[in-house]
Amino acid sequence: ICCERRWGVMGCASSTTVRAARPIEAVASSTSSVRPVPPVQTTRHEDVHARDAGIAAPDGADNVGGFPPGTTPPPSAASVPAAATVATPAVGPTPASEAASADVQQDAHTPTACQPPVAVARNKPDTSVTNTATLRTKIGLDTPRRDRAAWKALLEKHVEVREKARDVELDAQILRGDVRGDVLAKVLSVEKRIVSFLLSSTFTDTEWERNLVLDDVVPYLQEFARQHQFELRLVEMRWGIRQDASNSHQTSEICMAELERCQRESQGYSYIFLGAQKYGFRPFPAKIPEAVFRLLREQLDSDSQALLDSCYLLDTNILVVPADMHSGLNEWHHGTPESSAGPVYMLRSSTDIKKEGKEWWPIFETLQKKLREASQGVWKDKMSTLRDPSSRAYIKKFFISVTEEEFSRGLLWVDGEHQRTQTLVFRRTIVDLASHTANAEAKKFIDVQGSAEDVEAQTLLGEQLTMVPACVETIVYAPIEWGPGIDPTNSAHAAYLRQFLDDFCRKLTESIRSGAEKLAVKVDTVVDEATHHLRFALVRAKKFTSTQSTRKVENMAKAYLTTSGGEDGNASDSNALVIHGRSGAGKTYLLSNIMGATLSRGGTGVVVMRFLGTTPLSSNVLALLTSVCQQLRRVYGKEEEIPSDFKELRTYFHRAVTEWATEEKPLTLFIDSVDQLDDSNAGRRLDWLPVTGLPPYVKLVVSTLPDYPEFRCQSILHDKLGEEAAKHMVEVETISEHEQVLKHLLQLMGRRVTQEQLQYISKIFEERKDTDAAGTPLWLTIVAYAVSSWPSYGHVPSFVI
Repeated sequence: ICCERRWGVMGCASSTTVRAARPIEAVASSTSSVRPVPPVQTTRHEDVHARDAGIAAPDGADNVGGFPPGTTPPPSAASVPAAATVATPAVGPTPASEAASADVQQDAHTPTACQPPVAVARNKPDTSVTNTATLRTKIGLDTPRRDRAAWKALLEKHVEVREKARDVELDAQILRGDVRGDVLAKVLSVEKRIVSFLLSSTFTDTEWERNLVLDDVVPYLQEFARQHQFELRLVEMRWGIRQDASNSHQTSEICMAELERCQRESQGYSYIFLGAQKYGFRPFPAKIPEAVFRLLREQLDSDSQALLDSCYLLDTNILVVPADMHSGLNEWHHGTPESSAGPVYMLRSSTDIKKEGKEWWPIFETLQKKLREASQGVWKDKMSTLRDPSSRAYIKKFFISVTEEEFSRGLLWVDGEHQRTQTLVFRRTIVDLASHTANAEAKKFIDVQGSAEDVEAQTLLGEQLTMVPACVETIVYAPIEWGPGIDPTNSAHAAYLRQFLDDFCRKLTESIRSGAEKLAVKVDTVVDEATHHLRFALVRAKKFTSTQSTRKVENMAKAYLTTSGGEDGNASDSNALVIHGRSGAGKTYLLSNIMGATLSRGGTGVVVMRFLGTTPLSSNVLALLTSVCQQLRRVYGKEEEIPSDFKELRTYFHRAVTEWATEEKPLTLFIDSVDQLDDSNAGRRLDWLPVTGLPPYVKLVVSTLPDYPEFRCQSILHDKLGEEAAKHMVEVETISEHEQVLKHLLQLMGRRVTQEQLQYISKIFEERKDTDAAGTPLWLTIVAYAVSSWPSYGHVPSFVI
């Protein structure tokens, strides 16, 4: 997954898998390698225009308040011969009238150091990006990468990945349903076959690199990934961020969430940094914890307090969570090491502020300056940590750029092994860029204040670039001359871009290959199927909450599962337990909770479960019985082969369930949603399911929907149980404690609602609880997601549930 901020989650290009191969060129043995670039030509390309023309605040908007002294400033980043930036492809400038009326997408990475974010119409990609059919031809690449000889040979080369042996004892525990010890973590872990990374940089200066990666490299990598049964996912956040999210200052938060997702999922690179000569936009936090906000407010004069109060509103709908919730990032998220999430002050939408007849950017400038001053007063003891790479002090939020926050999260605040194997840095420099600051084009490539270089922002960038750990591979390109900007008709610029694309593609193919090797374990479909259903149950059991409508079922299931069949002369215990209820009633979550309780008791028994319809092997009766029989055969050590003929298989399954269990190794079998089987082999007639006459050491729990025209599973089970149906069939009734369930669901998301909002939801619940699925846990789950974004302030939002 290449997370590209320019597109975001909505603009996700995805593929499946990779089949590795050796890189086109050998990797340099050192962590830093210099790529020579041919001499620069001075030809100017007249078609290169500013893409990000738009709203601009007065000079100094991002520099007010200054950065407090703390360290000896390094040389200006523009003069450091290690990084540089790239210009934008050809596109006409945004009309001033359009830009002035927009206040469109805040680009937290685009603006110069002295400007707030430039207006960028993210939902309408410019032609320089969408018309990429000829983009690569501008730098001399006439054919797609897959058709170039060396890269084509790499795709065609068959490379065997050596599979590692499986852990036999671990597999045996999973098949038995024994999730004690390390097995639980293994079952709950999901190792996705994905390479997912955030491509981090400021935007206006790396437009050519980003667009060419999309045009020339990504299609090739997607094909390469498919050959390894991997997925390459590209998340480009230049577009895809909704307008309301941008105006509500959520762009940075969305970006950081994408980075965290890459770090969780990727089997290869999770963060790639394009280091150039622009530091980028430095906002103040859009969310400030209540306690921290009050400390900052105390540092301000009365006029500044009034301005702060007019721009921030207290949202009490955020729950307090344990202090260790973020595994060491608590201070960064919540202000101090001791603080925890809870009520926060939210920066109001710029749209709402403009509706009051106020201009946002002058307010932004003033708040930026005042909050920086206030933060220095609150955290005097943290001043020395501002340029400490390992520090996560909250004061940094008021001074560093959004790009440096990505840099810190993606590159610095991870362990050494992650840095070495899952991060990568590219560096590019334009010679003497600072001397061109009077050129309007230069503002896209360097931080400026007025018409001069912004020394403070460039100092911060220089410090940031020195923070790259020695273990992180860094590819440094030889400096190139001003074009202006990046000029594809300049032979040196074109050569640089071609080399960058080759290096980028080579490193990603290596990363995909490495990920494939890491996950290269011999396939065991029986264990994989058992693992899926165990995980399915355990994950849902964690989210379950008991109510009055579920306790009857829970108590009945507990009594059934802890009593041996035929014990105390009660022959009815030799029958199955059937749980039924309407769609959305919560049967699956309830059954998952029952399964979870059974698994937690451990012991020497065997616990097998299937959630029908969640996998191909649980969607039709032939595949289901084969899968369950394979699992039972291995658990009980039977040698007899499993037949392929369905009639013989049904007999085999019946014998496995009714004859193999013993007092020393009892069997508990859960089958959820028998109505989800397809009609092949008359699966929903349930002739294959032995629900009566079970031996003393076998327990069978089944769930189903009520009868529908397409199937009559409930009636069939009722008829099978006969006179014992009343004792062995239990209904999951309509929820009676909807407020409890709603609060529980919101709590899982770290949210809550006010009493007024809860009354509004309750009113709708009462009006609709008897219609279709309304009033069910499923309905409440949908409602919970819908209302989880409601702040505590303002009127109750009106919407149809």
